[in-house]
Amino acid sequence: MAEVELSDLIGLAERVASWTKAAGADEAEAYVAWAKDTYTTLQGDVFSTREGVSAGVGVRAVIGRKVGFASASSLEEAKLRSAAEKAVEIARVRPEDPKFHRLPDPVRRPARSGGFDEQIIEIGAADVVPQAKSVSSEALSADRRVKYVVVFIYTQAYMFGVANTRGISCGDRASKFMGIVECKVSDGSEERTGSDHVYGRRIAELAGIGERAARLAADSLGARGLDQPVVGHVLFDSTTASMMLSMLTYGVSARSVQEGRSRLEGKLGKQVASKELTIVDDAWMKDGLGTVAYDGEGVPTTVKPVIEDGMLRNYLYDSYAAHIEGKKSTGNGMRSWFTSQPSIREVNYMVRPSSRSPDDLLSEVELGVYVRGDLMGLGHANYVTGDFSVVATNAFLVRRGSIEHPLPPTTIAGNFYEMLKTARVGSDLRLSPIGKIPSILVSGLTAATRR
Repeated sequence: MAEVELSDLIGLAERVASWTKAAGADEAEAYVAWAKDTYTTLQGDVFSTREGVSAGVGVRAVIGRKVGFASASSLEEAKLRSAAEKAVEIARVRPEDPKFHRLPDPVRRPARSGGFDEQIIEIGAADVVPQAKSVSSEALSADRRVKYVVVFIYTQAYMFGVANTRGISCGDRASKFMGIVECKVSDGSEERTGSDHVYGRRIAELAGIGERAARLAADSLGARGLDQPVVGHVLFDSTTASMMLSMLTYGVSARSVQEGRSRLEGKLGKQVASKELTIVDDAWMKDGLGTVAYDGEGVPTTVKPVIEDGMLRNYLYDSYAAHIEGKKSTGNGMRSWFTSQPSIREVNYMVRPSSRSPDDLLSEVELGVYVRGDLMGLGHANYVTGDFSVVATNAFLVRRGSIEHPLPPTTIAGNFYEMLKTARVGSDLRLSPIGKIPSILVSGLTAATRR
């Protein structure tokens, strides 16, 4: 069972916030979190397992327009009090932030939690070893050329309480399950890899991911490079489309817009994407990995269109950005853990699917590339301008609606915001860490390989 209850964490957050104010803060906020994580890895024939419980507090102390932050990796009262006092000390020496107004007030609107799997609290890392073995065996059986398999299974149960001296006092709990497999195939001197995954909030069956990863790796054998760069269509499968859409959050962050760092500044109510594209930030998605009833500031999360029929409908706000414009936070002040302060992030993106399958989208490509598997280098994209250059690990040349041959690792380059204007959406929604995304066909990108 959990070592603490959600009500315990909320109560601790209330006490820490009060201690912080008593130490000299004008107002204060405490975010207290607890998590149990398990990691199970099978590499070839070798297993490794790790599990543990972590907990701690993040404290914000406000003195005038100065904000101090401190954290402690403990729920012991002495450590919590020390973090409260440290946050006040830091606030006293921090420079004033003229854009800071106040911590958030309680927001009265509906809030919904996502699914929670009680088994994930009880499970140990060794308990999923049979699943890992099964995935590995499946991959090895799928193709005789599979030489190496890595299986990774991760579970997490976590809960948090957040309270501030303006009246916020709330919390939520969530669970996660991730199963990931990567295969390496060899044929003569050529080696290729393929991967697949399952994400969810409950312990899930992993049947099929080993075979799919092996097939992708095997299908990538026999790669031939391009004689010259290809400028045309790129079909991103649901996995790589999800990776690409992660760039959107920077552009729709109200902070990016306010600071002049977004290509979408001044675009509300204007066409910024193809009319086929509708993206909702769906905080009530029951199985969404990001779903929580409250964000990292204790503000209820919301369901709101970001792009609707190609029109930009909303920016995402935390309380800091919202107060600058005299608005309410949209509940997007998220935290990665108690050691971080809130920052603007999507909860779950939901892309409205079409009735077209990936094969239907493929049939529309006269000349282009089908991108599957993984993308490398997206973190080096220019998030301000939208320019990017990534390497697709599993890419295929498409001509007249059919796959002609696999490509070696292929550079895909273009501009994210221009790409959105050409988007054609598939039907194959798949859950990813950022939401539910289908395959997406775009045009105007450049694909190149080494000769």
